[in-house]
Amino acid sequence: MPQDTVSAVEIERTVSDLEGICIVIRAKRGQRGFQPYAYQRRSAGNITVNEWIALRLEPILNGAELEVIRGDGSIAPRQTTLDTVRKSYIQ
Repeated sequence: MPQDTVSAVEIERTVSDLEGICIVIRAKRGQRGFQPYAYQRRSAGNITVNEWIALRLEPILNGAELEVIRGDGSIAPRQTTLDTVRKSYIQ
């Protein structure tokens, strides 16, 4: 893997630490080396999962699929706000 790239697991951990959101990246077979999730500030809670994915994750995932996981283990619908997803972990 080139030095300036990271694994899917590293992105999942970084997102969890910074955003307070659990994601699962489903990379294509043999797909390796993603750009880092290089943000310093948490995304606004009033944007939707779909908007957040389009703005922050799709540009670095090279076509890999991902799901946002709610606190109960289910997949968050794309129209859900980030605040709602974050609150699901503490209920």
